[in-house]
Amino acid sequence: MKEASKLYSVDLKPRVPVAAVYCLDHRFVQQHQDFIVKELGIPFYTPYSYPAGPRVYLDIETRNVFLGALEKVSIDHHKIRRIILIAHRDCRAYGGSVNFRSLEEERATHERDLRLAREKLNGKFPEIDAELYYMEIVSQTGDEGKVQFQLVR
Repeated sequence: MKEASKLYSVDLKPRVPVAAVYCLDHRFVQQHQDFIVKELGIPFYTPYSYPAGPRVYLDIETRNVFLGALEKVSIDHHKIRRIILIAHRDCRAYGGSVNFRSLEEERATHERDLRLAREKLNGKFPEIDAELYYMEIVSQTGDEGKVQFQLVR
């Protein structure tokens, strides 16, 4: 066991962050971060990671924990005005892709849940702008693949 780590630099300037909600699936953590930082141009954000990400609204236990943290930390303290909600294909919290009759049904289910999450979020926090994205696996060979984030309206 290591006694102490090396020193890491940290930028402690106050910011007006964005919050992002996505699945904790280890296969996609880096891709979520890269998308938010590099493609959306959001260098600093507050991450909320739960099984199935935005599906946090469908489970009363996680919903209450999430909404409490979102309100007390991100909204009251950080003063966010934007939240990014991301769902992804083959989410194990939904049983994976094999749990659906087709990829279209799977995507439709995720998009429905994303819209429901936005609706509930806007009902409680109308000042927050929610953006929805679906992360699609666009190619896969063995244990490697490519993913793409697609806007959900």
